[in-house]
Amino acid sequence: LPDATLLIWGQSNDTKRHLGREAVALGVSKGRVAFLDRTHDIPSFYSRLCACDLFLDTPFYNSGSTTPAVLWAGVPILTLAGDNTASRLAAGFLLGAPPAPARPAANKKPDKKPDKTQDKTQDK
Repeated sequence: LPDATLLIWGQSNDTKRHLGREAVALGVSKGRVAFLDRTHDIPSFYSRLCACDLFLDTPFYNSGSTTPAVLWAGVPILTLAGDNTASRLAAGFLLGAPPAPARPAANKKPDKKPDKTQDKTQDK
């Protein structure tokens, strides 16, 4: 994914510095890792979610209440269920979630307008 950016939410300055340094040490350019401050503004929160292509869940302490919001935004979640309750929250939500509809690629216009004609076939 040559154009991918990893967005990390709500970390301390020390954590930002350490994670940024580790990314560079692993060959990831600084511009591909971005840190976002936490927000209590609900529209901003959902706007951020809708801009994501994939939500990476942490394995030891899952996203919990964030998982339904991520699913609502139509963002796929990658998670790993662990041995304790806190590490199985996202997997539990995913097991009970209906299949997600396909999402168009960000900033991409549909190739054509949806067909609004009704199916005129008859039942046999």
